[in-house]
Amino acid sequence: MEKTFAIALGIVTADKERGGYPSLEYDNVSLETVIADVKRLQKKYKLGKCVVVKTMKGYHVHFFWDNGRSWEEILQITEDSLAPSDFKEMTRAIGKRVIRISGKYKTPDLKVIGIIDSEYEGYGDKTIGDAYLCFFTKLLNIKLPDFLLVSKEEWEKIEKLQATNLA
Repeated sequence: MEKTFAIALGIVTADKERGGYPSLEYDNVSLETVIADVKRLQKKYKLGKCVVVKTMKGYHVHFFWDNGRSWEEILQITEDSLAPSDFKEMTRAIGKRVIRISGKYKTPDLKVIGIIDSEYEGYGDKTIGDAYLCFFTKLLNIKLPDFLLVSKEEWEKIEKLQATNLA
C-alpha cells in the first residue's frame, strides 16, 4: 500500500528561548466558537487583535501584535484555549509553536477572513505585528475578505501597508 505525505511550509511563531507570539489552531468548530474563545482569551490575558485564517479543517488564529510574549505565557494561553489536545501536546513536546502557512491539500485552503479587534494593545512591538500581517497577506496573495471583522477602512490601511512595506 502506497503512503501519501503532505508537505507544507510552516513558520515558527514561538519557541522556548525567544518566546514569540501566540498562535492557535481550531479544528472542526464553528467560527462563532473561535470568536468566543478568542474574545475570552483576549480579556483574560490582555491579548491584542488577531488575524483569523480559514483552513480546510477549521481556523488558525495569529496574535501578531503580541510578539513579545514569553514561552510560558504562550503555553498558558494555548492550554487555556479550545485548541485540540494534539495541538497542545505537540506544542509542549517540541518546545516551539509552528503554524502552517502553505497549502497541504490539492486545492489551496488558507484564506484570511478577518481580524478580531481587542480593547487591549497587545504585548510587543506594533510595527513587528504590522510587518507579520503584511508578510502573511502578501504570501497568501490576500485581497479583501468575503466578510470583515474590521472596517473596510482598516483593511484598506492594511493593504496600503502591504504596498509600502513589501514593494
